[in-house]
Amino acid sequence: MPMKFEFSFSKSHRPAGGAAVLLQVAGAKEAAGAAVVDPEGVLAKAAKIGKFTGKALSTLDVIAPHGSPADRIVLLGLGDAGGVGDHDWLKAGGAAAAKLRSAEKITVFPGCAGARSHRQGSRGFRPWHGNERLRLRELQDPEIG
Repeated sequence: MPMKFEFSFSKSHRPAGGAAVLLQVAGAKEAAGAAVVDPEGVLAKAAKIGKFTGKALSTLDVIAPHGSPADRIVLLGLGDAGGVGDHDWLKAGGAAAAKLRSAEKITVFPGCAGARSHRQGSRGFRPWHGNERLRLRELQDPEIG
Protein backbone atom coordinates (compact mmCIF):
# COMPACT_ATOMS: atom_id res chain seq x y z
CA MET A 1 0.00 0.00 0.00
CA PRO A 2 1.44 3.41 -0.93
CA MET A 3 2.36 5.83 1.82
CA LYS A 4 0.55 9.17 1.98
CA PHE A 5 2.50 12.22 3.13
CA GLU A 6 1.17 15.59 4.17
CA PHE A 7 3.74 18.32 4.87
CA SER A 8 3.85 21.70 6.52
CA PHE A 9 6.78 23.97 7.24
CA SER A 10 7.29 26.10 10.34
CA LYS A 11 10.07 28.19 11.84
CA SER A 12 9.82 26.23 15.06
CA HIS A 13 7.78 23.30 16.25
CA ARG A 14 7.83 21.43 19.53
CA PRO A 15 6.53 17.91 18.95
CA ALA A 16 3.78 16.60 21.17
CA GLY A 17 4.11 12.86 20.87
CA GLY A 18 4.92 10.95 17.71
CA ALA A 19 8.38 10.46 16.27
CA ALA A 20 11.14 13.03 15.88
CA VAL A 21 13.85 12.67 13.22
CA LEU A 22 17.17 14.43 13.71
CA LEU A 23 19.98 14.57 11.16
CA GLN A 24 23.64 14.51 12.14
CA VAL A 25 26.85 14.69 10.14
CA ALA A 26 29.86 12.60 11.07
CA GLY A 27 31.81 14.05 13.98
CA ALA A 28 29.13 16.53 15.11
CA LYS A 29 28.56 16.80 18.86
CA GLU A 30 24.78 16.82 18.50
CA ALA A 31 22.06 17.07 15.89
CA ALA A 32 19.97 20.16 15.21
CA GLY A 33 16.78 19.95 17.27
CA ALA A 34 18.37 17.84 20.01
CA ALA A 35 17.77 20.54 22.62
CA VAL A 36 14.06 20.54 21.76
CA VAL A 37 13.39 16.80 21.68
CA ASP A 38 16.07 15.59 24.10
CA PRO A 39 16.24 17.97 27.07
CA GLU A 40 17.72 15.27 29.32
CA GLY A 41 20.62 14.27 27.03
CA VAL A 42 19.46 10.71 26.38
CA LEU A 43 20.70 10.79 22.76
CA ALA A 44 24.33 11.44 23.71
CA LYS A 45 24.36 8.43 26.02
CA ALA A 46 22.51 6.22 23.50
CA ALA A 47 24.88 7.31 20.70
CA LYS A 48 27.90 6.42 22.80
CA ILE A 49 26.51 3.02 23.75
CA GLY A 50 25.29 2.32 20.20
CA LYS A 51 28.55 3.61 18.67
CA PHE A 52 26.59 6.05 16.46
CA THR A 53 29.06 8.29 14.61
CA GLY A 54 26.88 9.98 11.99
CA LYS A 55 28.05 7.67 9.19
CA ALA A 56 25.90 8.07 6.06
CA LEU A 57 22.48 6.40 6.42
CA SER A 58 23.27 4.97 9.86
CA THR A 59 20.45 5.24 12.38
CA LEU A 60 19.95 5.30 16.11
CA ASP A 61 16.39 4.65 17.27
CA VAL A 62 15.45 5.63 20.83
CA ILE A 63 12.00 4.52 21.98
CA ALA A 64 10.26 6.44 24.81
CA PRO A 65 13.20 8.76 25.60
CA HIS A 66 13.05 10.04 29.18
CA GLY A 67 11.95 13.68 29.42
CA SER A 68 11.27 14.06 25.69
CA PRO A 69 8.06 15.50 24.22
CA ALA A 70 8.46 12.89 21.43
CA ASP A 71 7.57 9.22 21.87
CA ARG A 72 10.45 8.14 19.68
CA ILE A 73 13.64 9.81 18.40
CA VAL A 74 15.41 8.62 15.26
CA LEU A 75 18.90 9.98 14.69
CA LEU A 76 19.93 9.66 11.03
CA GLY A 77 23.56 9.95 9.96
CA LEU A 78 24.45 11.97 6.85
CA GLY A 79 28.16 11.18 6.66
CA ASP A 80 30.86 13.78 5.97
CA ALA A 81 29.39 17.30 6.02
CA GLY A 82 31.36 18.42 2.99
CA GLY A 83 30.20 15.50 0.89
CA VAL A 84 26.42 15.79 1.32
CA GLY A 85 24.84 16.40 -2.09
CA ASP A 86 21.32 16.48 -3.47
CA HIS A 87 21.21 12.71 -3.98
CA ASP A 88 22.37 12.15 -0.39
CA TRP A 89 19.45 14.23 0.90
CA LEU A 90 17.11 12.09 -1.20
CA LYS A 91 18.58 8.88 0.22
CA ALA A 92 18.33 10.26 3.76
CA GLY A 93 14.64 11.01 3.23
CA GLY A 94 14.07 7.47 1.97
CA ALA A 95 15.93 6.00 4.94
CA ALA A 96 13.84 8.08 7.36
CA ALA A 97 10.58 7.09 5.62
CA ALA A 98 11.52 3.40 5.73
CA LYS A 99 12.44 3.60 9.42
CA LEU A 100 9.17 5.33 10.34
CA ARG A 101 6.78 3.39 8.16
CA SER A 102 4.20 2.83 10.90
CA ALA A 103 4.44 6.27 12.55
CA GLU A 104 1.33 8.44 12.34
CA LYS A 105 2.97 11.72 13.32
CA ILE A 106 6.55 12.68 12.48
CA THR A 107 8.51 15.85 13.17
CA VAL A 108 11.73 16.26 11.17
CA PHE A 109 14.49 18.68 12.14
CA PRO A 110 16.43 18.84 8.86
CA GLY A 111 18.84 21.55 9.98
CA CYS A 112 22.34 20.14 10.06
CA ALA A 113 25.47 22.22 10.70
CA GLY A 114 27.77 22.15 7.72
CA ALA A 115 25.58 19.97 5.51
CA ARG A 116 23.40 21.45 2.82
CA SER A 117 22.12 20.73 -0.61
CA HIS A 118 24.06 22.28 -3.50
CA ARG A 119 20.85 24.02 -4.56
CA GLN A 120 20.08 25.26 -1.07
CA GLY A 121 22.97 27.71 -0.99
CA SER A 122 22.84 29.87 2.12
CA ARG A 123 19.13 29.34 2.82
CA GLY A 124 18.43 27.59 6.10
CA PHE A 125 16.16 24.62 6.57
CA ARG A 126 13.21 24.78 8.94
CA PRO A 127 11.65 21.94 10.90
CA TRP A 128 8.56 20.39 9.33
CA HIS A 129 5.97 18.08 10.69
CA GLY A 130 3.88 15.68 8.66
CA ASN A 131 0.38 16.24 9.97
CA GLU A 132 -0.84 19.21 7.90
CA ARG A 133 -1.05 19.95 4.19
CA LEU A 134 1.67 21.81 2.34
CA ARG A 135 0.50 24.25 -0.27
CA LEU A 136 1.96 23.39 -3.68
CA ARG A 137 3.49 26.86 -4.02
CA GLU A 138 5.51 26.31 -0.81
CA LEU A 139 6.81 23.06 -2.23
CA GLN A 140 7.92 24.77 -5.42
CA ASP A 141 9.58 27.71 -3.60
CA PRO A 142 11.12 26.99 -0.15
CA GLU A 143 11.48 30.77 0.45
CA ILE A 144 7.69 31.03 0.89
CA GLY A 145 6.17 30.38 4.27
